[in-house]
This record gives sequence, structure tokens and C-alpha cells, in this order.
Amino acid sequence: MRTVFRAGVLTALATIGGAACATSRAAAPIERPALDMPSPPPRVIVPLPRPETPLPDPVGQLPGTDAPPPAKPRPPRTEKETQKPEAKPTEETKPAETPPSNVAPVPQLRIPESAPALEPQIRAMIDRTLATLGGIDYQKLQQPRQKAYDDAKMFATQADEALKLNNLVLAKEFAEKAERLVKELTGR
Repeated sequence: MRTVFRAGVLTALATIGGAACATSRAAAPIERPALDMPSPPPRVIVPLPRPETPLPDPVGQLPGTDAPPPAKPRPPRTEKETQKPEAKPTEETKPAETPPSNVAPVPQLRIPESAPALEPQIRAMIDRTLATLGGIDYQKLQQPRQKAYDDAKMFATQADEALKLNNLVLAKEFAEKAERLVKELTGR
């Protein structure tokens, strides 16, 4: 009885839906005039006057510094000053002497001395990760947690390989990722 009723309702809906889309004649498109775009207005940009701010008072030399005081700012150049005078070929030009600078030399970069101590820490992280993974029953894990298990094992393996290549930075990064995944798996 229900199937007959459903079939009747579906037939009625199909008939009404089909009749709603059908028309007896096609509508002709309405012709509309093209839009005339007006020309953009002229742009007039008026430069703003520069605000004159008073210059701060110069500060005297600080104790303990041997650097000369900073030079005063130069006034803006005029067009006459910007033109370079012609060099006279008869005069000898002396190279400008550079004043001795009191700047300390840049220290050289060194490898941290804690690198030998870092290797056992990374090895301990890898061993802890693999030991914790060994205590987890893989078959009882759900699909997303199995993926986390596999990823942790892969990161531990990559950390071990990087450690063998003496790439301590990469090994530490992989070991930390593996340890983080194991902690999530165990719920700590």
C-alpha cells in the first residue's frame, strides 16, 4: 500500500515539475541600448607643503665613547650644486683617506662545544621512543592512531640515520617529533 502511494506521489510531482518548465513559445531577448561610459574626471594633484619640524638639540658626547659626533644634516641641494664641475686633467687627485674605525671586529662563528653532549641525548630520545613503541599493541589501535604509530617509527628511524651521518640538528628534530607522537599515542 505504501509503495503504491509513493509511486503516485512521485508521478504527480514529476508531472507538475515537467509542466512548470514547459512554455508554449520562446521569449525573444529584449533589445537594450548600449551604455555610454563617461570619461573620467581630470586629476589634479596639489602637493602638500612640507611641515617644518624643529630639529632636536644635539646631544653631547657620551662618556666612554670615542666616536666623533654625528655630522649635521645638510641643507637640500639646489640645481646649481647638483651639477658636477668639470675635473681639471692637470691636477692630481689624491685618494681620500679613510679614518680609522673603532668598530670591533665581527666574531667568528663557532660550533657549540655542547655537540658531543648532544649526541647521547638524541640517542636516549630515540631509544625511549622505540621502547615505548615496542610496548604498544599496533593491532588494537584505530586507523588514525596506527598512522601516528607509523610516523613515530619513521621519525625515529630518520633520526637514527641522521645521527649516523653526524647531522645532529636534523637528528634532534626527528627525535623530538617521534617523541611527541609517542606521547600523544600513550596519552601522556
